[in-house]
Amino acid sequence: MIADLLSTFAGLIHGGALVAFALLINFRRAIPRVTDEDVIRVYRAFGGGFGLSLGVLIFSNIWIWWRDLGAGRGLPDAFSIPWDDSLTVARLFTFAAFWVSYVWLEIWTLDPLRLLDSGEIKDRAKYTRSVEQVALHIAINAALFLAVVGMTVWGAKP
Repeated sequence: MIADLLSTFAGLIHGGALVAFALLINFRRAIPRVTDEDVIRVYRAFGGGFGLSLGVLIFSNIWIWWRDLGAGRGLPDAFSIPWDDSLTVARLFTFAAFWVSYVWLEIWTLDPLRLLDSGEIKDRAKYTRSVEQVALHIAINAALFLAVVGMTVWGAKP
């Protein structure tokens, strides 16, 4: 019960913010007086919220997985994957791709922006190219997250 509430709450915070930022960063030019650096700085400022909500989401789902398999099962069977359930396997691989993509986003896609923005933008052309890469990457992450949610809802047992 607690794990389910934590998972739902963390998923709403993480997924809601991720989709909101994906929309904001990809439609920023349609909003008057919103600059690239405004959106990126707000996204970076919410990094703690993304990290904490993703951590709670992952650990609460591990707890749920263990509980649903039958608490008290010993290792190595405690977290066994039902390879014959194709929806569960697809969901796990999609979530793994999402997680790897997040690491890629944080380390290799966002880092050039951090280096170019120390309060003022040092190289505007390079910054703009990097923002476009971040916008695409955040959209991909939002799509992967929504795919995981869709598979979870579709495969939910009544």
